[in-house]
Amino acid sequence: MEIALPGGAAAAVEKRQIIQVSATSSVKAVAGQVTALMRAHDVAQVQALGAAAVNRTIKALAIARESLRAEDIGLACTPHFTDLEGQYQSAVCFTVKPYRRAIQPATLSG
Repeated sequence: MEIALPGGAAAAVEKRQIIQVSATSSVKAVAGQVTALMRAHDVAQVQALGAAAVNRTIKALAIARESLRAEDIGLACTPHFTDLEGQYQSAVCFTVKPYRRAIQPATLSG
């Protein structure tokens, strides 16, 4: 499945790598899926249809960010709209990529 990303770039993403979030999705389960995809593939696509699903997605991304903090991995998230195939609806799609935070050397005060 080809997903159009902002700026005209395109990324081939397998259907199993798109996390679909609904108003009843478990926030912790979505966060776990995002964390697992970030560790395995360095990219995650999260798709939400409706305001409640977007709310749950944002909460899940915050939890995933905290989970990856111990590994010095930060999350960069780019939201964009995507049309759902065969439907007259749009969903908010979040492309999530990691960034490695620079480790700052400790300074000695004295």
